[in-house]
Amino acid sequence: MGADLCLTWIPIKDGKEEETKKKLLEEVEKYNIPELSNNTKVKIINSLENEKSEEFEEFCEFWGDALNEEFTEDYPTEDTTNTLTMEQARGHMKRIIHQFFDCLNYRDVSSINHKGDTMYLTGGMSWGDSPTESYDTFNKFVCLPQKILIAGGIEFQ
Repeated sequence: MGADLCLTWIPIKDGKEEETKKKLLEEVEKYNIPELSNNTKVKIINSLENEKSEEFEEFCEFWGDALNEEFTEDYPTEDTTNTLTMEQARGHMKRIIHQFFDCLNYRDVSSINHKGDTMYLTGGMSWGDSPTESYDTFNKFVCLPQKILIAGGIEFQ
């Protein structure tokens, strides 16, 4: 098995990084999802995992860390006392936003200007692992709910 070239990029309006971050964080405060019990999480994961769908990959990419924080060593099936509350979900989304903007100054991130946007890029050769430290952060960031990304002016065409 050989190596693959893995690249990811995110466009932000030139010179609008702080404004974009502020808008994203404001939208997170307004964002609302229902609380998910562990039982509900297990059902969602099991149903999506059986399909090995894109939705499953996106669900795991974004909510994986938050879910793991809530779950015990024994994967719960009936316990509904632990829930991923909206505050925990918001906290998780805020951490991802802060981590993304922090990594824009890392050595493994480059930028180019294109038609009024700064395109932040990271990546490299991969043998099954992440090619850079920032690569996973970028991927988690793009898995934020579309409503939040669009509020920050981040759209992929």
